[in-house]
Amino acid sequence: MPTLNIAANEKAFNDIIMAAAKKLENTPPLTGSGVLGPFSASYELGFRITDGSIDLTNAGTVHIRELDITYDPMILRLGIDLPHIQIGGECILRLFGKCRIRLPRIDIFGDNPDIVVPINLSGLITSEFSGEFSVSTGKQVLLAKGTRTVHQAHFDADNSNEIRDRFRTIIGTIPLLPATTVNSIADTFVPMVKDNLADKWQFFLRDVWHDLDIIDIASTAENILRHLVDFIIDQILAPIPAVLRTIAHAILDPIISVIGAVLDIGDDVFEWLSSFFQTSFGLLDIIAQLILNFIGAMVPFLQLETPFPIIEDSSGLIPVLVPVENIAVTVDDVEFVVSADIL
Repeated sequence: MPTLNIAANEKAFNDIIMAAAKKLENTPPLTGSGVLGPFSASYELGFRITDGSIDLTNAGTVHIRELDITYDPMILRLGIDLPHIQIGGECILRLFGKCRIRLPRIDIFGDNPDIVVPINLSGLITSEFSGEFSVSTGKQVLLAKGTRTVHQAHFDADNSNEIRDRFRTIIGTIPLLPATTVNSIADTFVPMVKDNLADKWQFFLRDVWHDLDIIDIASTAENILRHLVDFIIDQILAPIPAVLRTIAHAILDPIISVIGAVLDIGDDVFEWLSSFFQTSFGLLDIIAQLILNFIGAMVPFLQLETPFPIIEDSSGLIPVLVPVENIAVTVDDVEFVVSADIL
């Protein structure tokens, strides 16, 4: 029986996987919010793939090494709800048992939250994703194909919602993602897979182990402190001419670095951000699960139509289609090989 072999050396395979990983950048920004006592926080988070490499191993696995994920955009909005205070309202003139004149009543800190500080950390924080993965195969057969012949399925576009609905189900297993975000992410990824109605062999990376850690907070502590000082000065001195606010900034700016060093703000901010990412919102878990779902069950890094079009005729004649079955994958430290029987 004739056999089809497709091989890619480690460099070529690295390019294939990294090209697939870059598609994650199309993910719509994640959003969420949380409350802890009088404090609240919300976020808008997107990411870019900025570095990393892929190694093939003699154990038959694929090693993703130090895939850097830079968060951009990353907008945090920190809020605090201060105790509601009412001033005034006392009666200053009472006649015939009734209050005729009262002092004006002023409500202070009646909003919730009362103070919201926006902090732009876009491009400042990077996480590193590493892991070991096996290669799995699966055959996609769409119900929408119906009773079409293989040639009809080859030519007919997939106008069904099967892939979209499957993606929504997969992403919907990630905790804390609202339905609108689930749908938006699914709809973004659908065009990467959706094609015609022909059956397809698909190749995915299945998680053996993975790790996602924050590895870099570039000048974040100082930037947060500087941003807070600027925000407070602008709020307090809002009625004052801008030139005076500029002078206040110029006086305080040189002091910021000294304050940060004395108070050891860098470590404190790192702990706070780590807690924010992992504990308060579980953002690292969400991102890791999104990556695993993307590469492990949604967007294949390779797919082959079956029957496979050996010859496509541009003159309008039907293509020559050859059934491809009994798919097998071999991985060693030199190359990735796909073998299949041509029936």
